[in-house]
Amino acid sequence: MLDTVNSLSSALGCPVTAVQDKQDSLAAAGQILLGHFGVSTLTPFGLTSSAEILAAALGLRYVQETQRSVLSHIRLVKSYKLEEFLQIDGHSRQNLELTHTIREGKKSGSLLGILDFTATSMGARLLRSYLEKPLLNLEMIESRQDAVEALLEQTALRLDLGSLLGEVYDLERLLGRLVAGNGNARDLQALADSLGKIPAIQNLFPPDIAPLLTQLIEDLDPLSDFVDLVAKAILDQPAITLRDGNLIKDGYHAELDKLRQARSGGKDWIRDLEATERERTGIKSLKVGFNRVFGYYIEVTNANSHLVPQDYQRKQTLANAERYITPELKEQEALVLGADERIKELEYELFVEIRSEVQNHVQSIQQNAHILANLDVFQSLATAAVKHNFTRPQMSGDRALEIKQGRHPVIEVADGQFVPNDVFFDRDQQIILL
Repeated sequence: MLDTVNSLSSALGCPVTAVQDKQDSLAAAGQILLGHFGVSTLTPFGLTSSAEILAAALGLRYVQETQRSVLSHIRLVKSYKLEEFLQIDGHSRQNLELTHTIREGKKSGSLLGILDFTATSMGARLLRSYLEKPLLNLEMIESRQDAVEALLEQTALRLDLGSLLGEVYDLERLLGRLVAGNGNARDLQALADSLGKIPAIQNLFPPDIAPLLTQLIEDLDPLSDFVDLVAKAILDQPAITLRDGNLIKDGYHAELDKLRQARSGGKDWIRDLEATERERTGIKSLKVGFNRVFGYYIEVTNANSHLVPQDYQRKQTLANAERYITPELKEQEALVLGADERIKELEYELFVEIRSEVQNHVQSIQQNAHILANLDVFQSLATAAVKHNFTRPQMSGDRALEIKQGRHPVIEVADGQFVPNDVFFDRDQQIILL
């Protein structure tokens, strides 16, 4: 088993974990998927073979067991065929230094390091995926090339796109945290702020640009209502914790506003109490304070204890002072602390309600994340082409390969120079001119 796992890990270029298969049958595997996705058939997912269903169920169960959280944001499972991509064995991946160098195992110096000018984490992950799974479909390859070329030719658009994408957070990670109930107000705000960049990104692109870019831009969904809701409800600088208040803006909820007014009025009365009591008692050093254990109090030093009025009730004894409370202060304390506690509870309830809105937009957010990642990859490749003076290859369906004045990007960057050479291969001859 260990040898098999190691072989798979090497071939796939990623860690592989062995788990015990608890699926007793194909029917059991199907029920796992049907139950999670809430459907009666797996036909829309394109899972037609037993191997696909078993693999999908095992993968889903593994995530359920390791994450121990809500996975409602996983809405799709789809299969792919190995023949859709160029198959590169683990040894070749290593020697080609696609994603990391042979000697140090670092991204810097690899092909990925040379091409990666992505502005988002989503784009960086997708670019790596593109390199690890090169396409074989000629039409799809040329469609991507058209997108990269369009951004290469339109410098201002490319630079503006990169700048806007740099302000977009990792939508995929934010979505996962928020849907699982682990996201805080800043996560929610980051999600809304990122979605809020979509209209500006859409406005960058002219209507006659490359078809793939046009389609991607049209498929973006700004989710304006959700963005407006978060902007209206969540403070500009919300607290990191969720149970201590400072989450919701004034004007969003009537009851919350009333509670805040009551708390503010009580605190104003308490703040004015110090001056009032100093004048009434003649004790110039009298202080009104608060701590979490004893609440509000009036503090009088022992030297002035003979001036303490009859209505003062002893609350705490210190080394050099006594702390008191009055019936009026006790009443205001109950008002302030009661309002404060209810405010915290209500703010948390309102936040959870707003956070739950994310559930209604999971598919759109995931689609936006995928589109923005693709745009990021295309601008990254265009930037790399400009920086390294790359040329667009002309693709054909025959089995010939002709390279004129070809350069090796990894060696060129590592050594600082590379002597260009020509290569020609077809069914009948193989020529390399150095």
